[in-house]
Amino acid sequence: MSKESAGIAAFSRIFSKIAEGDVDNVASLIESEGIVRSTAFDVVKRMETSGLIARQADGRLTPGNKAGEFAYAGVRLAPLFGRAQTLLPWLREKTNASVTLLASDGACLTTLLNYAAKWDRGKPDAAPIVVPIRQHGVETARLRLSLAPGTGPEEARKCEELAVATAKELQAFLCG
Repeated sequence: MSKESAGIAAFSRIFSKIAEGDVDNVASLIESEGIVRSTAFDVVKRMETSGLIARQADGRLTPGNKAGEFAYAGVRLAPLFGRAQTLLPWLREKTNASVTLLASDGACLTTLLNYAAKWDRGKPDAAPIVVPIRQHGVETARLRLSLAPGTGPEEARKCEELAVATAKELQAFLCG
């Protein structure tokens, strides 16, 4: 295998492993993937420099901002990437709800971002609030809020108002 194709193969394996969310550090990649040490460190350095991956304070490797932009571009929502990362955590804090942004191609939904509330254990008590986000009249994404157990009707109405306003903001940004 040429040096170039070895680097491409290493890139692919490293990117896949990091996307799975199970990478403690470069040494763990070398061990689990059998990548030559110098190649692994070189590829990781280049991926960090380009923003495809990020190194956390504890050394763990995670997908970087460019990886997120790349994923959003794959579902034609690249303009939403930065805005969604700003608005969705804000919405979670204001509503105490778990907030999810889903891409829609008309047939299936793909989770792009999920900000779970502290109370969320994956089993919501009630039906979520779902707000479509449209581009040129076609639903391309959905904003979903799962409300905290015991949320009253008045609080739910306020959460829905904030969700609709947030979805409108995202839609306006998407449509430019």
